This record gives sequence, C-alpha cells and structure tokens, in this order.
Amino acid sequence: MKWKKPSLIFVNSMSDLFHEDIPLEYIQKIFGIMNKASRHTFQVLTKRSDRLEELAPYLAWSPNIWQGVTIESDQYKYRIDSLRKVNAKVRFISFEPLIDEVKEFLNKGLPGSAKEFKGPMHLNKIFCKFRTMHKFSHLQTFDFTPLV
Repeated sequence: MKWKKPSLIFVNSMSDLFHEDIPLEYIQKIFGIMNKASRHTFQVLTKRSDRLEELAPYLAWSPNIWQGVTIESDQYKYRIDSLRKVNAKVRFISFEPLIDEVKEFLNKGLPGSAKEFKGPMHLNKIFCKFRTMHKFSHLQTFDFTPLV
C-alpha cells in the first residue's frame, strides 16, 4: 500500500492463493488489501479452479483484481468453466507452460462459443508461453475485445 506508482502485481507467483490449506478468512484479508490498493492491478492465477469457484462468491472483486486460470493442455480445459463463474471484471487464461495441444479451444474459438462452452464469458486476456525443443519462447500476451 506504500507504493505510490500504479503497478501490475502478480499475486503468489510461486504459490497458489486458492490452495486448500489457505483459509477463506486469510484470502478475504488479501482481497481486502487489494481492494484498498485500487491504484494497483493485481493478477491472481490459479490451477485450483474448483476452489476458486467455491470461494469466489465470498470475495469482493474490485475492478483492479484480475483472475485467471492455467491451462497446460486439453486435460485442463475444465478450468475455464470455473473461471466463467467468477465475478472478476478481468478474467484471463494463462497457457503457461503450454505442454501439449489444446485442440478444441483452438479449433472452436474463444470461450463463449456455444458449440464448445456452456454459456458466454468475456475473456479479456490470454498469456502464452510455448515450448519448442524443450525451451520456452518469450511470453506472448493477447488482448481480446469480446464480441457481443
């Protein structure tokens, strides 16, 4: 809260805020601080989408809190449905590390496609880091303007 310059802050970069051992009350305190520090933007990323979905209704989602899920391969696309139920103003998907193809997502379009997903979702950002020959390329960020 002492930082004066607006900053982009990646919350829990080496851990997961929605880990099952972190009590709801503690997560609510963190969200309280993020809500008060409205000049900053907070990126919260999780692989624990089920717990995110469970706790999201009990959290205060100010516009400066971005919520995302990690999708590493087709096996983890189910996390998108949990993200859809979160009331964050900015929702994003991180394909990092992208360790295998995500065919259905790429072939059928962005979340919100009636053919693939259960209901609309406005997706604001996608972050990708591709694995090539066991090395990672630079991180690519894609901004999306949802089509209504």
